[in-house]
Amino acid sequence: MLQPLHLLREFRRRLLIHRRGIAALCAAAAVLLSLRALQDPGVPTVPVWTVARDVPAGTRLTSADLRRASFPTAAVPASAVKDPSLLLGRTVAQPLERGQTLSARQVLGSTVLDGHPGRVAIAVRIPDAGVAALLHTGDRVDLWATDPRSNGPAELAVTDAVVLSTGQRSEANSGANATGALVVLAVVPAAVPELAAATSTGFLSVAWNR
Repeated sequence: MLQPLHLLREFRRRLLIHRRGIAALCAAAAVLLSLRALQDPGVPTVPVWTVARDVPAGTRLTSADLRRASFPTAAVPASAVKDPSLLLGRTVAQPLERGQTLSARQVLGSTVLDGHPGRVAIAVRIPDAGVAALLHTGDRVDLWATDPRSNGPAELAVTDAVVLSTGQRSEANSGANATGALVVLAVVPAAVPELAAATSTGFLSVAWNR
């Protein structure tokens, strides 16, 4: 018989695998409720902002990414954004599906750490963009640092970091540090100095631990 911790991990794994489908179903349900509300003038509605098209993580939101919609008051999530100025120019922390109701927690900012008490957010560059593309919001990873100037063994830079955002690939301009992709992680404060040093002087490799 599986222990409660194993069941929780399995549930979380399946939730991450099917998160796009769940988000799409939620968006479809919200649209259906809105259409029914529009057909019934007696149901009060409020304006909220939704995603006008599929938006990958790391995208800086513009007016073309937003769409105003009217939802029944009872169907609007408490975290739904009603003022678009809170979203424009902000970077998306996770992939978003067309029609999904926008929340301040979905863009980088102080709320991105909600659910991760005692941690801070730090952006690091994963040199291998292919590896960075395998990361998903919510993954828990260890980062190992190697110094390309020496033949020494890899050193553990941080353990049990939570992926908050997977950024888009950066184009190479000059040097190895200009390639790869930026990833935002939630880590314990004590890990920041060593991780920052490893990011600036070493090559970071990713190991999934969940």
